[in-house]
Amino acid sequence: MELRPEQLLRSQAAVAYLYGDDRDGIMDLAESLLDAGEHQGTYLRVDCDELDSVQVRLRTGALFGPSSCRVLVRNAEQADPPQSRQLLSLVGEVVWPSRMIICAPDISWKKSLHKRLKSDERVVSCCLRSPGEADFHRWLSAAAKKNGVSMSPEAMSYAVERLCGMRQAAKQFLERARCYLGQGADECLDLEVVSALLGEKAPDELEGWCAAVASRKPEAIGLAARLMREQGIAPVQMTAWLGGRMQRMLLARWYQAQKHRDPVRAAGIFGAMRKSLARDLKNWPASEIIRALELIAEAERNVKGGGWRDGVEEIERLTLELVRRS
Repeated sequence: MELRPEQLLRSQAAVAYLYGDDRDGIMDLAESLLDAGEHQGTYLRVDCDELDSVQVRLRTGALFGPSSCRVLVRNAEQADPPQSRQLLSLVGEVVWPSRMIICAPDISWKKSLHKRLKSDERVVSCCLRSPGEADFHRWLSAAAKKNGVSMSPEAMSYAVERLCGMRQAAKQFLERARCYLGQGADECLDLEVVSALLGEKAPDELEGWCAAVASRKPEAIGLAARLMREQGIAPVQMTAWLGGRMQRMLLARWYQAQKHRDPVRAAGIFGAMRKSLARDLKNWPASEIIRALELIAEAERNVKGGGWRDGVEEIERLTLELVRRS
């Protein structure tokens, strides 16, 4: 059965198959399905080479407490023939309130697994296509409103143009915008601020500075000054990017405290940052990350409120405080 996303979210389908070329949309919907309704059991996020753990969990159940299990399979499009057969066999073992969400972005319509899942009466399918500019504009407007972020029409159009189709990047942008606005702020962001928050100026260098601070390297202080004085990076852009980095580290710390086997991945951190952030976590106890976020918020208020230091001095002071070990 083929359903639209909003229909699928209202359903109690035990097995959902998500495919299409909208990779970010597929993962967004998968996470929503994973969290839909009240569920007191186990959550698993796995790749195709980890299906054995799903099989064990579904067949043995929990020794204590609820025995239901919700599983998100992230990369079914990469499944080889044995993994495809194993995945298909698991379909028959999932009974509501357990749920399995199979994600296969960009899967070939010729692939046997795709055809089998589409034709299986026990599986509800949903195709997600990359949104056009108008659809993405509506999505970003709704997401901004939900996050308490207001933008001028010109700034919204600019953000849509730069982010169209990239939902994960848009979420990170809105996260930085929330950091900039602070608690309870009702400021309407203009084009200049949105451009800065999108990292239109020197994003690679900004990421390098954030990485240096996260590694507590003293050279981060000089790098901060060069970014602002020589490349014209706005201080608010510096604090927004660094705040986002620290928030991801705090989330990874939380997953670590929950004994998650891969806290960095669970925090939604992928690519080259995975290895460096896993290393940086050793330098940052949770209490120090929380303190760092407080210092970043204070620096943002000073930069926005015109404190007695200029913006460059404020960011240099912040960087010094953060790289200095307690």
